[in-house]
Amino acid sequence: MLIVNIVFINIIALVLLSIYWSNWSFVVFKPHKWIKLKNNKTLNDEIKKLERKTKDKVLFFSIWEILERIKYKNVEGCACMYGLELNEILRLITYCLSNSNKNIYLFDNLVDKTIELKEYECNSVEHNKTIPIKKIPVEQIKQLSDSNTHINIENYSFNINEPISFAFIDVVEDDLLINTLSKVYGQLSKGGVMVIHDYNHIWDNVKYILDKFENSVSENFIPIADMYGSVVLIKS
Repeated sequence: MLIVNIVFINIIALVLLSIYWSNWSFVVFKPHKWIKLKNNKTLNDEIKKLERKTKDKVLFFSIWEILERIKYKNVEGCACMYGLELNEILRLITYCLSNSNKNIYLFDNLVDKTIELKEYECNSVEHNKTIPIKKIPVEQIKQLSDSNTHINIENYSFNINEPISFAFIDVVEDDLLINTLSKVYGQLSKGGVMVIHDYNHIWDNVKYILDKFENSVSENFIPIADMYGSVVLIKS
């Protein structure tokens, strides 16, 4: 009976240790640069708070590393975000670039609407799908962004008259996504980065469009292992 109790206690201890370690690993395993800046007390306090609240750590740190690289490499151009559902990424972009003198353009649906999507089966057979899209109030967007950053908030349009150094694209409407990819890529600086979200089996139209777009450019998409799938392109 004593042996059984010891074995049982050991099993419980291992389970508790496993739970503790899995939670603690989110504290310990962070990018080396992040830890160094934090230890040197040179990491933006708002970014530190944001990281603690963000669920998708992989996407968060990937975007942070990309923005740090863009600043370090002094890549020419503004930053833009198409689709503002991911509040944490919106905040991260504005906080990271708050002292960079870069313009930031935010584009989203400023009116309620319904969009028609195409679902693609393996044999490329198309099916239509209707999805309602709710607008995000401009005042809410302003509250999510850094007040020290020069920000332009507009409906989906492409009146950017300068090169682009970074773009985060989170749109699913077929025509809008195709147009956004084409316009952003055309204005992307050498060394500039596009990140496109929702490259997954749920939004198979996004995957289908991105696969076709990749075949039309000289660069390749690199996947990020985040929660909902994203791909990265660096302009050569």
